[in-house]
Amino acid sequence: MSVLTFADLAAEMAGASVALPLALARAGAQLAEEGRGLGRDNAAARVYGPASGRGTLGNSIRGRSTAGAEDVLVEWTAGEAGTPAADYARAQELGAVIRPRRARYLAIPTAAAIRGGLRSVRDLAEPRWVPRRAGGWLVFGPSGLLLFVLTPGPVELPAKHYLRDAVDDVVRATPERLPLATLLGLEAA
Repeated sequence: MSVLTFADLAAEMAGASVALPLALARAGAQLAEEGRGLGRDNAAARVYGPASGRGTLGNSIRGRSTAGAEDVLVEWTAGEAGTPAADYARAQELGAVIRPRRARYLAIPTAAAIRGGLRSVRDLAEPRWVPRRAGGWLVFGPSGLLLFVLTPGPVELPAKHYLRDAVDDVVRATPERLPLATLLGLEAA
């Protein structure tokens, strides 16, 4: 895909005001896709680790643009509003304090448990429980791998800012995109 700069956009629109909404829609769609890609890359690197590939969070990021007669709105979302995926996305972006809700301990899976597709300690056929000095338990699988850490909580999840930084990168990379009058060369920036 070729990159549409705002200088190209202004040249396209010279003398053709009918083309403005279409040109803005194209620019907005390009920005939405660029931000979505950066957000997915940030989520993969910051939430799951650099070698993990993209997870559910990265795959849930969406970019959308809506063009008006003289402007364009570009927005990015992660997770579907009102779902657990949106709560997870918000916690990863802004940080959160996680507490056990329906059990005495919060079960934190290790990378080995995630790779093995284990979602709960209950998924283990023969877990080996070892008490922790700090309270809680270490749960090992039959092969001796540490699979879960159980803690009474709370656990503080630091903010990752995967989506905010993607938006900042898109805006910072193209300062000439704002405002429209400057874009069209009608006034000095």
